[in-house]
Amino acid sequence: MKIRLQAVRGSTWVILGVAATLLMTLVSSLIAQDQRADGPESKIVLEKLEDKVGMQFPNPTPLEDVLNYIKAASQGPADDGIAFAFDADGMKRAGKTRTSRVKIDIKGEPLKTSLRKLLKPLGLTYVVKTGVLTITSEPVKGEKTS
Repeated sequence: MKIRLQAVRGSTWVILGVAATLLMTLVSSLIAQDQRADGPESKIVLEKLEDKVGMQFPNPTPLEDVLNYIKAASQGPADDGIAFAFDADGMKRAGKTRTSRVKIDIKGEPLKTSLRKLLKPLGLTYVVKTGVLTITSEPVKGEKTS
């Protein structure tokens, strides 16, 4: 009986190990997708999104003002910072505008993490294409994204 019980415990650990490996593979692929650039301009933006920039807006602030701050904070000696745009249809689907109020108070996190935390409560997300960070609605479950 002891041997059989130990075998069951052992197989449970194997199953948990396989599940953890599959989960880590999934997370890694999502991270890799997040970092895929469609060209050199997008690669620069994605690299800038790895930078840690404090975002301290504890009072309701228009979304566009926060994005202008990000643009200024991400400026380099040879560029104007991260270019951003709003997807009008996506903003409309989420029922938000560029003046929708947001609050965030984060230090020491990469911009990509701060942006997700900023946008998620609004039902928004961002995509980077051809060197522009575009604010749009989160995809509807089951809907294909390009």
